[in-house]
Amino acid sequence: MLEKDNNSIIENSNNDAELSIRIYPTLNGKIRKITRRLFLILLLSFIFALFYPLQKILLETQTPTTVTAFRLGFASICGLFLMMVNGLGYGFIHQKSTKTQKTNTNVVVSLAVISLFGNALPFLLLAWGQSKVDAGITSILAAMMPFMTLIIAHFYFSNSRLDISKFVGFAFGFIGVAILFVGELTSSSFSNFSYMMAIIGSALSYAIATVAVRTIDTFVHPIAASFYVTLPGALFFMILSIYGNEVSMASFELSVLIMSGFFGGLTTISVILMFMLVRDAGPAIASLPQYLTPIIALLLAAYWLKEDVPENSIISLLIILLGIFITQSYITRSKFKGFKKP
Repeated sequence: MLEKDNNSIIENSNNDAELSIRIYPTLNGKIRKITRRLFLILLLSFIFALFYPLQKILLETQTPTTVTAFRLGFASICGLFLMMVNGLGYGFIHQKSTKTQKTNTNVVVSLAVISLFGNALPFLLLAWGQSKVDAGITSILAAMMPFMTLIIAHFYFSNSRLDISKFVGFAFGFIGVAILFVGELTSSSFSNFSYMMAIIGSALSYAIATVAVRTIDTFVHPIAASFYVTLPGALFFMILSIYGNEVSMASFELSVLIMSGFFGGLTTISVILMFMLVRDAGPAIASLPQYLTPIIALLLAAYWLKEDVPENSIISLLIILLGIFITQSYITRSKFKGFKKP
């Protein structure tokens, strides 16, 4: 009897050991995955926040078109350099599929969409809008991107339909932007309306590109993507700047070139990190840096550029962030699984 009990205890211990072996690797894998995603979100938040004061400084001596041209030009150079260093070739990831030709066509179209809506158009709109709007206010308006991402994803992904929490969150975001608009337009006699709308337009453009990234994230290496999506815009805006006589000797001053190079390098890094985050977690989670970006940008603008921080901008930011929090509440339910294309 005693021997039977001992055997039962040993058997139970073995079962517990087997169970722990199965559970702990899974648990550790989830922790590493969440930690990796949080790191990418924090890093992207800081990089995005740096864009606003950097661009504001460059706009003091350059036109929006020239700033965009140099930014994308240096970004494409950095992307090409990283491709060569890593020996990526063309950077396409070969897929075992009988629909290779169709897949390649879809990838090229998606890259074109991302190049236009993720770089060329929003960079120009942001630069043009920020020429009249403070860096901190610009970052708050750009924080509308997550709401727009959810709306677009609703029509493209089968398991990202809008629900009541997302509608409520979107309402909070709209109220926050309205408060910001009223305060800014009252103080500027409505002269900044078109510039602020341009910044809102850039947020919509970014949202379109964020969803498009999800359609090709397994076919193109992130480093190669950073080159492909910046080169067309760089060539277009460089030609446009030269044709419009917007490039002057001041554009080639050492300080301007160094800051433009730094700006372009950060752009390349942000594109690579964004592709990595979208691939790992989906477009909704990839929009989460908008939580922290306006906060960091406001602090940088106040400290670095000595910009005033109006009370209405703080109230607006808090309401928008609350809206983003409400719309993203489903992430905890989905356990960071992200989207899947139907």
